[in-house]
Amino acid sequence: VRGKYLYHGTSLPEARLIDASQPDHVGYNPGVSALNLNYNRVNFEWTQVAGKWAVTMDARTAKYRPEVTMATMQIVARTTPTYTYDDRGGRDAWTVAESALGKGGSRWLPVRRPAAYAAEVFATLARANGIVLKAPEEARSLDGATELARFQSGPLDEIAEDMLHYSNNLTAELLGMTATARRLGQAPASIRASAAQMSAWGRDTLGLRGVEMVDHSGLEDSSHFPTGQLVQLLARPRSREVLKPLMKPVTLRDQKDRKLASPAARAHAKTGTLNFVSGLAGYLEAPGGGEMAFAILSGDVPRRDTLPKSQREKPPGGTAWLTRARRLQQAFLARWSDVYGA
Repeated sequence: VRGKYLYHGTSLPEARLIDASQPDHVGYNPGVSALNLNYNRVNFEWTQVAGKWAVTMDARTAKYRPEVTMATMQIVARTTPTYTYDDRGGRDAWTVAESALGKGGSRWLPVRRPAAYAAEVFATLARANGIVLKAPEEARSLDGATELARFQSGPLDEIAEDMLHYSNNLTAELLGMTATARRLGQAPASIRASAAQMSAWGRDTLGLRGVEMVDHSGLEDSSHFPTGQLVQLLARPRSREVLKPLMKPVTLRDQKDRKLASPAARAHAKTGTLNFVSGLAGYLEAPGGGEMAFAILSGDVPRRDTLPKSQREKPPGGTAWLTRARRLQQAFLARWSDVYGA
């Protein structure tokens, strides 16, 4: 290949992250663009060799481990914070506290420049197959381009089912912005602008009042979706037809958190979890044949609001609070099955 090697990731809005209030290093809050790879995460691995640290940053899969240069890691002698991030010279520059490394390990970190990340990895894989490309350069337009090859994704319902099963924020943002672009005939200006369009569509098409989303994943906590409106959405016949098959079964448990061997009711639902916030919404099939749409949203918002950023990955008391919230959800499902099941 004698010419330039160009990449284009702006047919959807680019964002360095979804929610600025999250810790820098959490993998569920990556950058977003129209060109994405590995859920926009880079694998940081550290090992000790002859008493010194060896560090790799790669885009690993089960078969390949192409190293990348657009994300770098420096080990620093300090106690806190565990990680720091800096946008430096077009690269993701990370540091990590040496005291947190133990004897070795690995973890996924978010990528803030996903299009550049995908382009670099593609060049590495091409080189491994004898195709040498020049350094990638960003193309802001596709004017004059000729399509040489196309890879078609799986159908939307398969993508959405996986998104719901794994609660993948990136997939939610990409599906939402793609839907907005299709509806408007052009890409939205930002994630927030796309979410506003989705809210307007919900009001105009589904009669949802009071819904004001600021993203598509629900990661940002300033979105508003009243519980009653969520039930109204789920109870629509078309919603049940489309959404219920995409939702995973809920394991029903007793109040001692023991799995029920032969539960009388069945439920299919989507979970939603943030720090000191827990949601469950979907469909409950009672033993008498009745079926209900339900939504349970609970949270300790004042406690959440006081969390410093450094504690937002694993806040003190968060696990115990979530356990109580999930037991409350199970109690609601059992009661509704008994009272309204017929």
